Amino acid sequence: MKNVLLEKKFIEKYLKTVNRICDSCILRIEEDNIYSISSTPDNVVILYIKGKLPTSTDFTDKINIIDIKRFLCGLDCLDSNEVEIQLNENYIKCSSKNSEDNTFFKYHLVDDSVMTKSSFSAKKIAQLTFDTEFKIPVCCQKKIISAYSFSSDCSKLYLKENNGSIFAEINDLTQHNRDSVEIKITDSYIGDCITNPIPINIEIFKTLSYGKDSNITVKINKEFNVLVFNVKEDDFIDIKYITSALVK
Repeated sequence: MKNVLLEKKFIEKYLKTVNRICDSCILRIEEDNIYSISSTPDNVVILYIKGKLPTSTDFTDKINIIDIKRFLCGLDCLDSNEVEIQLNENYIKCSSKNSEDNTFFKYHLVDDSVMTKSSFSAKKIAQLTFDTEFKIPVCCQKKIISAYSFSSDCSKLYLKENNGSIFAEINDLTQHNRDSVEIKITDSYIGDCITNPIPINIEIFKTLSYGKDSNITVKINKEFNVLVFNVKEDDFIDIKYITSALVK
């Protein structure tokens, strides 16, 4: 029998982050880590989320969750801060730990053929190297979301450098007479300067999951025109959103 003991808030935070971009996921358990790779329906954003288990396991396994919202509803039935997950052949049993009423629920898993598997792998993500790195502070994240509402007919955000500072411009440079907003993100960055504005789909900022005190670390790979938005609120959950730059 395979058992994993997790904090309820850890499971909720993990799955709610995934649920912001898709309805289902494949959770993989390896030693002291649990990770998942998912993507938006249009594959614009790939999410790689890795959590650290409180204790190392002596097995490797995966959990195919076809309906994240339904699973979270099951968690709502448990009143314990800790949840014991028992992995069986075609279902998992989640029980309240140290709860007087011994509440539990069973969630049946689906076959691999039903799940959509991402073409990205943890190995590919780990092999990415980066030319430029900078942080987006919390105040600028809020400004970008507000700017998105202001320029709602524009779906592009351009990252650019000017006099040693990084700016975000919500605009569409391929069209004329567009309302636009330019926001200064930071006065410092690591690595190469951004010689030409990098256009990305602004929708990525709607999918980002971050806390009130979490800066976003942005890493740019020039060779493949790939950007990674890294959010790490604590030592237990590491979140990476991966997207490609637009052509123009």
